[in-house]
Amino acid sequence: MIHVIVVGDEKFFADVDKTSVEMPYLLMHSLDDISVFVEGQAREFAPAGETGRLKTLGIGREEAKPEIGFAEGYSSDYITGVESQVPEGDKTYRAVVGLRKEVPYGLFVHEGTVLQGRGIMHASMFTSNGNVFRIEKEGRVFYRRWVHGQKPQPFLKAAVELAKFSYIPIRVKYLAEQIVHPGVG
Repeated sequence: MIHVIVVGDEKFFADVDKTSVEMPYLLMHSLDDISVFVEGQAREFAPAGETGRLKTLGIGREEAKPEIGFAEGYSSDYITGVESQVPEGDKTYRAVVGLRKEVPYGLFVHEGTVLQGRGIMHASMFTSNGNVFRIEKEGRVFYRRWVHGQKPQPFLKAAVELAKFSYIPIRVKYLAEQIVHPGVG
């Protein structure tokens, strides 16, 4: 899940409110534009698979919205599992792009199921004593004691990296122009 956050204290947002009536709209519109770009790139980079469900249903976004007192404490990114401290602020603007629950295997495609690292000789998963994997394909059911794992295909991370070095700087510059020269765009 990718979070794009603008955080500030009371003075920052009081100054923003005094500067321009349009400022909250401009911030939210910029975040929406960025999240739409990241969502589109993630859909483009996602593997099609057999059904195409991951590309069509598996990636989604929430529209940018103001939140008061939300950005305090810790945030856990369930794609990477990394906990990070969210900057503290009284008010935030947040847009989210991530994997949707409609396609529960999206996390396994993104992060992979293969053990990786130096000295690992195989990329297979084995069951424990007496268990088997149940696999359904084209209406048939197969049972296996082992299966090949899947290498990671980090399409969300790739979309964010592309946005970080191409679209976001351009959009932030455009936002600055809109702030300095009201009525632009």
